[in-house]
Amino acid sequence: MIDSILNQEKKRIVLDHLLIKNLIYNNILITDVTSIKRLAVEHYQKYAIPQSTPMSMNERWNKQYQPKMTIDPKWYQSIIDLPIWDE
Repeated sequence: MIDSILNQEKKRIVLDHLLIKNLIYNNILITDVTSIKRLAVEHYQKYAIPQSTPMSMNERWNKQYQPKMTIDPKWYQSIIDLPIWDE
């Protein structure tokens, strides 16, 4: 939607063939569209999404994220209230 409002065209990557390095057969050229889509999904699930858990914060940052005694929670109550039509 934003692209159409800004008159920008969508840029896409077209994978019509895929070269895979295999230990047994050396290189394999794949041209089947279904196989290429499946292998691309597998690749991005393994390598694009981090598998490690985030590092834990040290004591200094844990302290920073604790509720502050000088801030009254009532000040922010109206932020989570649903808007009314009169606004």
